[in-house]
Amino acid sequence: MRMTIRQICVLSLLALLSSCAKENVTGTGYLSDPNAVVVEAGVGSLTRSNPLGTEDEQKAFNSGDVIAVSNGGEYFNYTFDGGVWTPETGKYLRWETSSMTFNAYYPASADNSFDLGRLKTDQSDLKDLIASDYMRVSQKVDKTSDNKLTLTMKRMTSRIIVHVKGFQDEFKGLNPKVSGLSVRISTVINKYGYGGPLDTEVNAYMAANGDFYLLSPQSRANLLEMSLTVDCGDGQTKTLKAYSSPLLEPGKSYTFNLLVGKNTVKVAGINVNDWQTGAPIVDHDTEVEEYDSWDGAAIANDYDGGTGTAEDPYKIRTAAQLALLASKVNGGERYLYKYFDLTGNIDLAGHPWTPIGNKDNNFGGEFNGKGFSIINLTVSDHEYSGLFGRAYYQCTIRNLNLRNCDIRPKASSSSGTSIAGLLVAGIYGGVIDNCKVEGMITLSEEGIVGGVLGISSVYDLTISNCESDIVVETPLDKDNSVIAGGIAGSFTMGRISNVLARGKFVGCTMAGGIAGNLADDSNYTCELSDCVSYVDIYANKVSSFNKIGGLVGYWYNGGKISDCSAYGKISYDNESQWGYLGGAFGIGYRVVADHVHFGGVIELGEKSNGTLGAFVGRASNITTSGCTYSKSGAGNLNPWGKMEPEGSESQQDIKAI
Repeated sequence: MRMTIRQICVLSLLALLSSCAKENVTGTGYLSDPNAVVVEAGVGSLTRSNPLGTEDEQKAFNSGDVIAVSNGGEYFNYTFDGGVWTPETGKYLRWETSSMTFNAYYPASADNSFDLGRLKTDQSDLKDLIASDYMRVSQKVDKTSDNKLTLTMKRMTSRIIVHVKGFQDEFKGLNPKVSGLSVRISTVINKYGYGGPLDTEVNAYMAANGDFYLLSPQSRANLLEMSLTVDCGDGQTKTLKAYSSPLLEPGKSYTFNLLVGKNTVKVAGINVNDWQTGAPIVDHDTEVEEYDSWDGAAIANDYDGGTGTAEDPYKIRTAAQLALLASKVNGGERYLYKYFDLTGNIDLAGHPWTPIGNKDNNFGGEFNGKGFSIINLTVSDHEYSGLFGRAYYQCTIRNLNLRNCDIRPKASSSSGTSIAGLLVAGIYGGVIDNCKVEGMITLSEEGIVGGVLGISSVYDLTISNCESDIVVETPLDKDNSVIAGGIAGSFTMGRISNVLARGKFVGCTMAGGIAGNLADDSNYTCELSDCVSYVDIYANKVSSFNKIGGLVGYWYNGGKISDCSAYGKISYDNESQWGYLGGAFGIGYRVVADHVHFGGVIELGEKSNGTLGAFVGRASNITTSGCTYSKSGAGNLNPWGKMEPEGSESQQDIKAI
């Protein structure tokens, strides 16, 4: 029978629950009440402890485990004594109606509640790793004839596994090993499921096979810092850093494969799997995806088969074949109406990448990533910076994942502006669908940047089903204009739908969680639907150009937006009277907004000036219906800073909740 280390996976709580507190009945105890809570821990119901036991033993809880359950009032703890679950205080819950909503969380401790989970600040001990596996559930349940209730707990953490894939040649003849690992994470999980600042260096648990394990909340900030203690084998011990920017999601497991040198550590691949019911915290049988690694110079002579038709696409399996595509496009081959399929994961290994397409040549075909990933993309000193530099209006890019991107664009010699997007810097029009990107863009000059896209042109463009986790930084002491968006920096015409953006912007002068600038021309309009942003925006640069919104910084020429929400923090400290800030839009002209919500927080500095609103800074000829904002998050701000024309305020449907 295979021995694994298994811990809490997804819990099923089989309980007899009731709706109000009642004192213990004397004589035979609380079980004499026919509606009392009786938790039965059996195979297939409560799967939790005995992490070093057999598979059967792992399906039982350990004596002393505690869960907390409520129906909206006081929480009651139930402790497992090895056979049954017993209420700790002699009080319990009772059924009072035929349908009730129950809340529960695990582990029940003084540090945790239903709205706030706390992870251990040191997870190097297995019991502390186990105690960090925070879960909760809120579920409406109909009463059954036997009063039994099954609640399925939702895992609120991500599992991080660090696997040392190998050591570089400089260790030849030595016996190096990694003896310790810590990761800088947040150790709290708020009621929305997110962590706070990545401000705690947490030691990881080291398994017998040398892999390291750690649990983390999902986080809006995406730069993961890992510190390795490396025993070099020659008497030296070094502390080395490795960085990655994964899009951590709760209930998923991330395996980082590291190549360790004497002075550097490279992320050689990332494996992402669902962390499903029955999955252990620690599993020595974790499978690792393979990546074809690039040496920074190789360019293939041909693709891995195919003729470029829809039925027989060109196949790209290796990094050298991807470099061939860049070389061909930059040499003038547009590949108009040609098709490409990615057939494997690629690791660009941090070597300088020349984007596919430049200011003179662009890509016009269809690139299908087929769900594969390209990692460790590094681009610098290019005017159009991203995996793709420039793409034509018939272009389609779909089903591709980018991780751990580092973009440092160069300003154009003619305009003084740099263009960057993790996926594509500039595109005339076309389709971008089902792509996930994460990484960092750092600017020293003026720029237009976005998570998926830097800038689009005058043709229709659709961005759909995409996710972005991006950090954008520009010097606060430099008066340079930077337009930034979680999905698109500047979007001229088309639709953005069903997208999610996370990340952080620092020093940007025109910024929005979804788009920095929309429809920057009087002839074009845009539509947004089902967009969500968790981007934090730090607009503390003294500038007369600030236009900041949780969703859109500057919506220039109208369009429609529906069912969109922003939950990030906006920190604003600008003394210019020409600054504009709103929870949803900094400026909105001729916008029709339906069910748009700002649920984040606006923090204003002492010098804050300008046109500031909880929902929109400056609005001109807008129409709103069912729009809301968080009263607690917006402080004393009015719904809008300025509404035009005068007298249209009463026509708006914007409410504080």
